[in-house]
Amino acid sequence: MALLQIEDLSAYYITHVFGVKRDVKAVDNLTFSVEENEIMGLAGESGCGKSTLLKVLLAMVKPPLRVLKGEVNYSYNDKNFNLLTLEKDKLRKVQWEDISYIPQGSMSTFNPVRKIRKTFEDVISAHKKTEDKKEFEKLTEDHLKYLGLPLEVLNSYPHQLSGGMRQRTTIALATILKPKIIFADEPTTALDVVVQRGVIQMLKQLHREQENTMVIVTHDMAVHANIADRVMVMYAGKIVEISKKEKLFTNSSHPYSKFLINSLPKIGDRSQKKKCTR
Repeated sequence: MALLQIEDLSAYYITHVFGVKRDVKAVDNLTFSVEENEIMGLAGESGCGKSTLLKVLLAMVKPPLRVLKGEVNYSYNDKNFNLLTLEKDKLRKVQWEDISYIPQGSMSTFNPVRKIRKTFEDVISAHKKTEDKKEFEKLTEDHLKYLGLPLEVLNSYPHQLSGGMRQRTTIALATILKPKIIFADEPTTALDVVVQRGVIQMLKQLHREQENTMVIVTHDMAVHANIADRVMVMYAGKIVEISKKEKLFTNSSHPYSKFLINSLPKIGDRSQKKKCTR
């Protein structure tokens, strides 16, 4: 069953510079679905429209980005709605509680002059109608223990944590209310391979035990090979291929998908890589 159904979606960056109108077709006529309890990988080079698509799926659209047409339909727990036409009060309720987001760059998630505990309190209090501070403490501490994170991070400022610990804390914040669907934008970027492995294992654990749906955006095909059920490949704002992970890596149907897969380093391969010409 499809939890998320995208219908004929187009979103452009529209600017006017010195009286000249310019359109950048970041997302162009996309139609696809994300099934309940699956991990969908979204692949493609930088600038292909991956992060812009995520903004639309989260209703985080601000000028110069505009949605020209299409629908973003969610269906779960007897709820059925088009996110792009949802009223502001209802949108505020589903965001983070039902539809959550792990942003690119964990440093931008937390206020640099507030301890991390305060950010957790803000998120919980926005959706849980209670003034009992002990309940905040228990919910936060239980979730961090469940994910194997030390409680000391709550009394830390963001800059006091390593990149990997800060990223895992960001994932904890995004999942503390047990959302139905999680969007992760480059969750392993700028992390070394050991820390990447820990982040991927944490995402797998959350998916397995909370039975949620995930959309993982990254240009790193190795991450998709490790975590995704299906992979959607984007190029120049369009979908060029959607297929099961196994089929994509063994018998991909589009030349661009093959280029992405062949870009992965291979042990013992000393051949010179060819430049991609357009």
